[in-house]
Amino acid sequence: MWHRFLRDFLVDDQSKMGAPEDNTEICVDEVNKVVTAPAYMCSTAEIGEVFDNIGLLIKRVLSMIKK
Repeated sequence: MWHRFLRDFLVDDQSKMGAPEDNTEICVDEVNKVVTAPAYMCSTAEIGEVFDNIGLLIKRVLSMIKK
């Protein structure tokens, strides 16, 4: 039960900072070279959606490595 509260708290906090609210996007900080994906942070996430979201993250990290 506490994990749901924590997840909701974190998602709300992240949304206020401009992070994506669903798992169809990723968040990129080019300056600090940080890439993050919500993946399972979305309560309605299906396994296929999580797979696709993490795939976006991996593609972005690989493109940053090649620079």
